[in-house]
Amino acid sequence: GRPMPNISISHRDGQAIAVATPTGRAGIDMECIETRAASFAETWFRPSEREHCQGDARRESKVWAVKEAVLKVLGTGMRLDPRDVEVLSMNDSQVNVRLWGSARARHAALGGGEIKIDLEDEQTMVIAVAWMAS
Repeated sequence: GRPMPNISISHRDGQAIAVATPTGRAGIDMECIETRAASFAETWFRPSEREHCQGDARRESKVWAVKEAVLKVLGTGMRLDPRDVEVLSMNDSQVNVRLWGSARARHAALGGGEIKIDLEDEQTMVIAVAWMAS
């Protein structure tokens, strides 16, 4: 008779991670820190994000993990355009984002609850967890 928790998973290179919450929504992503082709950021990042990253592999991996975690918390994953999630600022553990277009519309359809994002830097990989109140 209890509601099922909201669960999100991510896996990469033989490793997996999951997060569950009994209320609200959660999205998680884990990314290896790796150098990507310049076309990756040109395709998937907004100009402000490209300027912030300046081709730095660690920053690009963090931005990408945040985008994926937010898309998961919205319940869509990559069905929405990752450019509709803009990373405005990142510090050691907290991130601020702005939603655009279809991501903004989906957020509103879910009730528009606050999205909080935690970011963890684990030397060779980064983990982003997005939480949204229901």
